[in-house]
Amino acid sequence: MAPVSRLAEACVTLRKPVADGLSLLSCPTVLLRYFPKPVGRRPDKAAVDELAMSVTDNLTVTGARTGTGELNFPETNGEELHALAPRRIESGSATHCRTQLAI
Repeated sequence: MAPVSRLAEACVTLRKPVADGLSLLSCPTVLLRYFPKPVGRRPDKAAVDELAMSVTDNLTVTGARTGTGELNFPETNGEELHALAPRRIESGSATHCRTQLAI
């Protein structure tokens, strides 16, 4: 049996509640969709590499809190997740959202 390796390490500290959870979403939410090609099949060209905007209707946000966080993807033998490690974390929140997602 192969040894178990930790793929990610995270630490989140929630500090204070937010009165208006929708205020956390005042800017558009844009996500990077990136799916690398398997090793050996043109690794320099991703299968998918694009920005996608999250579009929602009738969004409600409850239980929102702000705080601090850290996220680390250590180098692990046989895995490439460390390449996806964030360069910086400027802000974040913990929320419970209900929405109808339009893709």
